[in-house]
Amino acid sequence: MTTDKFIDGGKSELLDAALKDIQEEMTPIGIQVMSLSYVGKPE
Repeated sequence: MTTDKFIDGGKSELLDAALKDIQEEMTPIGIQVMSLSYVGKPE
């Protein structure tokens, strides 16, 4: 993902993809990740 796409609204797409990846890795070992959030602003 490019910086421009991230700044222009790609944050939710990035978070959704990251959440899915983390859930796939953590669920088999018993860790349930419910959500991710972005805190701060790009500099």
